[in-house]
Amino acid sequence: MRRLSRHGVFRVAPVLLASLSLVGCGGESGKGGVVEGDGWRGALLTTPDQRRIALLGGGGTRADSRIPDRADVERFEEALPPSEEFTSGPGASETIQLDEGYVRQYTELVAGEERQLRVQGICDPEGFAGWESEWLEVMDGGSCFWNAAMDLESGEIFYFSFNGMG
Repeated sequence: MRRLSRHGVFRVAPVLLASLSLVGCGGESGKGGVVEGDGWRGALLTTPDQRRIALLGGGGTRADSRIPDRADVERFEEALPPSEEFTSGPGASETIQLDEGYVRQYTELVAGEERQLRVQGICDPEGFAGWESEWLEVMDGGSCFWNAAMDLESGEIFYFSFNGMG
């Protein structure tokens, strides 16, 4: 996996989503509910503005956000390594466990034939009420937040990054 750029100033701006509870209805705004597995827990969501997020590695191609399938979430969790190195400055790094200490937000992004699972890890769910129903926008936050992307055709996690220096 490769690490890409870190982000600027810490800002969290949760955006209220429509409250549809239709699971697997691609392109619908809303939430798909909370899912759990061995050592992980997360929410199946769409993003507030379905045309806002670009595919990673897709040259800026805008994608539709859909509720992901649980099977794709399980494939992601099986492929996610148990830990990642977080570099907080020159010569300062630590190994972060990517276990149940982080809740996750999952959304599927679709543009033409390309499909990606976008995942956001959050270390303090009590500090972010509504994480189960609102896609959070995070610009920083150190090792408390991470983002990953999986190509749903190949099953490869091709992007992982913590959100900044903290």
